[in-house]
Amino acid sequence: MKKKLLEKIVTCAPKIGLMLDEATGLNRKSALIVYLRVQLPEMESPENIFFELIELDDLSAEGIVRKLLESLHRANFNEDFLSKTLVALTCDVASVMLGRKSGVAVRLQSLFPSLVVWHCAAHWLELAVGDVVKEMAAVNHFKMFMDKLYSLYSTSNKSRVEFKECADALDVQLCKIGRVLDTRWVSSSLRAVEAVWKSYPALHRHFTQAAQDP
Repeated sequence: MKKKLLEKIVTCAPKIGLMLDEATGLNRKSALIVYLRVQLPEMESPENIFFELIELDDLSAEGIVRKLLESLHRANFNEDFLSKTLVALTCDVASVMLGRKSGVAVRLQSLFPSLVVWHCAAHWLELAVGDVVKEMAAVNHFKMFMDKLYSLYSTSNKSRVEFKECADALDVQLCKIGRVLDTRWVSSSLRAVEAVWKSYPALHRHFTQAAQDP
């Protein structure tokens, strides 16, 4: 499926945007996550397509660009094709990615002058939320409360079983309670808060029973 999709992209030659993000696997090795943003003729709007997870042995900008181009070339995205179709790049603000003198973006722009570079909007949102949290100390109380809930149900099998029994009795669907405002994206915090909101009847019943337990 991936091979056919890439072949169609080469055939149709739509404008392409690259979305890059660095990650570290469980094996402690660094990798580059690569998505393509394209709109093929049958698509109503541009879509994000997972391209490849590239293991990095050189974390410098030069090493990242080399590995990225090698991966694109294996998909038959040669220099001539990329010079005509590659129009955008988005990534976070790490110096290796957006460094003004020798970052990945600068090196790619030297190869493809028409390339427009964007700072990832999701990362902008993360930085904005981080600044707000620093200025509003009251948020820390909410974060501590959510962390306590997370710890209670992630480390205690007994608590999880009791919580599920309360949910079953009330016919409430449980959602996984996670952390908020930690190293994950803001969307993870939203899911954690929604999980508590939707599971509130079961949480109330569980805490009430625990408070009344002699």
